[in-house]
Amino acid sequence: MADPAGTAFSIVIPAYNEEDALGPTLDRCLALHADAALQELCGTVEVIVVNDGSRDRTRDVVLAKGDGVRLVEHEHNRGYGAALKTGFRAARGDLLGFLDADGTCDPQQFAALLRTLRDAPADLVVGMRLTAATQMPFVRRVGNRFYATLITALTGRPVRDAASGMRVFRRDILAGLYPLPNGLSFTTAMSTKAIHEHLKVEEVPIPYAERAGRSKLNVLRDGLQFLRVILTLVLLYNPLKLFSVVAVLLFLGALGLLALPLWDWIMGRALPEGFYIYRTLGAASCVAGAVTAFSVGLSASLLMETLYRPHGQFGSLARLAVRTRLPQRLGLLGGMLLGGGLAVYAIFAWEHFFGVRPVMHWKWFAAASVLVITGIQLLATWLIVKLLEAHRQMRDAELR
Repeated sequence: MADPAGTAFSIVIPAYNEEDALGPTLDRCLALHADAALQELCGTVEVIVVNDGSRDRTRDVVLAKGDGVRLVEHEHNRGYGAALKTGFRAARGDLLGFLDADGTCDPQQFAALLRTLRDAPADLVVGMRLTAATQMPFVRRVGNRFYATLITALTGRPVRDAASGMRVFRRDILAGLYPLPNGLSFTTAMSTKAIHEHLKVEEVPIPYAERAGRSKLNVLRDGLQFLRVILTLVLLYNPLKLFSVVAVLLFLGALGLLALPLWDWIMGRALPEGFYIYRTLGAASCVAGAVTAFSVGLSASLLMETLYRPHGQFGSLARLAVRTRLPQRLGLLGGMLLGGGLAVYAIFAWEHFFGVRPVMHWKWFAAASVLVITGIQLLATWLIVKLLEAHRQMRDAELR
């Protein structure tokens, strides 16, 4: 990894109606030209403000700083992420950083972030705002900790602040991270994708002050957007993990529904049949849903790996499934389940139409239905696996 020293560093500041806070933020950024520690790390520094369709005096504040600040403008408001991407395109440096215009983060902390980028070494360094002394409002602290915990759980990589608006990185990682959203969820998407792209992400604690002016963040609307972006990216990169969670929950639901009937059966207690019919049918649906969820997740993981990520970026569950050749064995398992279910159907039909003996109890028929549904699902997954293997073999033959 290249040493950042001597490389130009571009600071991008997205601004939308930030006339109250932008001036002091720019003054602190311009003071970095005299920061010896920063000069040692990156050489020259440029400051770029992207005026994202502001309707206040944001533009005038930037122009008042003279040639020390470059101004790039959107005619209409396009969003926080869109402004950042415009700024990255306009930047001249190979080292890129960005900073919110609201005065919450101190530009002097860029030196610590760049030092970590060089010494760790890292691909992306995030300013971690959730320290003991943070002045972040309580609701936002709770939300940020929730998203960080969620990303940690879903990716297996520890994250403490997924939405920080102060970061540094090398320009060349952007190609692997795009596309990124245009809105405020840009930062959470960047962190999530960086982890899935196997980039080394480091977090450095930074002070966080109370912002000047009114926040643009809508806790409910933007919070739901953050959640949607995180789950969507995890589904795209590691679908088996999320679908496995659904499968486990459905299976536990089936066990919960059957617990009382099984206990009564073990204890020899007999209750009216109608008391259990809905539990049994519900449990059957949960089992079928669990198998379907797992099969869909496994199929999606194999599809993504074969068609879009031919570099072994499986999640841990998918790697385990491939290593044990589980996808190839689903055909045999599915055939056995389907055959068993159809056999029960045949016995049921024989009894029903020919009256050989009293018709089989409905619970056996319900169990057979689960076997048929899950068997067909597993066979379908096995067929997808075989088609993907054929596609992979054809691709490898073309490359040879």
